[in-house]
Amino acid sequence: MNQLLVSVLMPCYNAEQHLQAAMMSIQNQTYQNLEIIAINDCSSDRTSELLHSMAKKDLRIKVYDNKENLKLIKTLNKGIELCNGDYIARMDSDDIALPQRIAKEVAFLQQNADHDIVRSLFLAFNSNNPDKKTLHHNPLKHEELKAYMLFKSGICHPAVMIRKRVFTE
Repeated sequence: MNQLLVSVLMPCYNAEQHLQAAMMSIQNQTYQNLEIIAINDCSSDRTSELLHSMAKKDLRIKVYDNKENLKLIKTLNKGIELCNGDYIARMDSDDIALPQRIAKEVAFLQQNADHDIVRSLFLAFNSNNPDKKTLHHNPLKHEELKAYMLFKSGICHPAVMIRKRVFTE
C-alpha cells in the first residue's frame, strides 16, 4: 500500500545550534514518505549553509531562503503554499520528534476521517538543562479542550499534524 505524502514544514531563523538534531529527528522517522520544507527566514548565522548541505544529502529536504525576514506567521503561510503532502506536520528548528511521531499521527488521521487535526503529548525541555523534562497533557474531550483553549493553546507545533485541505477549502 502506498503511503500518503506528509509535508513537514520547518521555518528556520538563526537555528544553527539545534538545526541538525531537529532535522535528523525528522529524517529518521519510521514513516518515510516525507518532504521536508525548510524555510530560512534571513538568518544571520550558518542556518542557510547547513540546510543546503543537508538537502544535498537527502532529496526529501527542500530549502527555501526568504529574500527578506518575514517572521514566523508569514513564513508559515508561504510554507503551506509550498507543501505538496496530504498532511502537514509542523516542526520547529529547535525541536526533536520521536521516531514514530509521523507514523502515529498519520495512522490516527487515516483511521479518523472526521478529524482534521491531531496533536500528541509532548515533553518540554530547556537546552540548558535537557535532563529536566516536563510531559504536557492537554484535555482529550471536546468541551474540556474548548475551555482549556480560553487560556492556553491546545497546539504545540512539533506535536501537530493537519490535513492540507483544511488550508485550501
